[in-house]
Formats: sequence, structure tokens, C-alpha cells
Amino acid sequence: MGDFRQLKAWQEAKRLATLSRDLVRFLPPDEAFALGAQWRRVAYSVALNIAEGAAQSSTRQFRRYLQIAKGSLDELEGVLELAEGYLSPAKLKEVRLARTHCARLLTALARSLSNASPHNASPDNAPSGNAPSDNASPPLIGRSPPTAVEAPPPAPARSEPPLT
Repeated sequence: MGDFRQLKAWQEAKRLATLSRDLVRFLPPDEAFALGAQWRRVAYSVALNIAEGAAQSSTRQFRRYLQIAKGSLDELEGVLELAEGYLSPAKLKEVRLARTHCARLLTALARSLSNASPHNASPDNAPSGNAPSDNASPPLIGRSPPTAVEAPPPAPARSEPPLT
């Protein structure tokens, strides 16, 4: 699919992991092993799922890993809620902003991959530049878009890859 390091979503996820790692050090000792370890795992999971997804052989598989990364971002929000009693709002603000930005980038990347699929490809919805450049599918050639009378072609059956 391409080099994950070039993806803006991965770059922001890496920044989020670094910010999180730095803030975990401010947790009280009795939370460093429970909340702190979970915080690190979930923050690292976002970046690592983007990297692993980019290495997959299909855009469908890549999108699945992006969904897992989004789930990790949701879990991170829960961790940040729990950390509120231990860290000041000022310290949590930057990591919350990075989390929100990363979520937006993940959504845009997943959308660009969906738009690049053969059933959605057209010059109007080409990838936004956040997707790997070698992943873009060519537009459908020799076929006009469906009209109000004509129904779009049925979507292929989907099967989810096993969770690892």
C-alpha cells in the first residue's frame, strides 16, 4: 500500500503516542502500572494499527485496521477521562487536541480509501492525498454514473478478516 510514515494520520498518531508517554510519567505511583500502562498501550495501538494496515494487500484490510485504530482512540478518550483526577486540565488539553486531530485524519484516510475503491472511483472523489499514492484505483472507464432511473451495481459481499 505504501510507506506508512508518509501518512499524516500516522505522523499524528506517533505524536499522540509521544505526548501520552510523556504525560504518563506524571501519574501517581499507584496508577503508573494500571492506568499508565493501559494509556501507553492504547496510544501505541493507534500508530501501530495504521502501520500494520498500510502493509496489508488490500484497501479493505487497510480500512479494517483503521477502524481498530479509531476504536483505540475512543478507548484513549476513556483513559483521559480517568486521568482527570490525577492530571491538570492544562496537561490533558494538548493530548486531547492531538487525539481529536488524529481521529479526523483517520476518518479522512478511511474515506479516501473508500473513495478509491472500484465501485466509488471517479474524478470527483479521488483520494485526498492522505492515502498511499500507489493505492488509487483507476476510474471506471466506459461507464457513466447511474441515473435516477438506473440502480447502482450491487456491492460485493463483505467478509471481515480475523482479528489478530
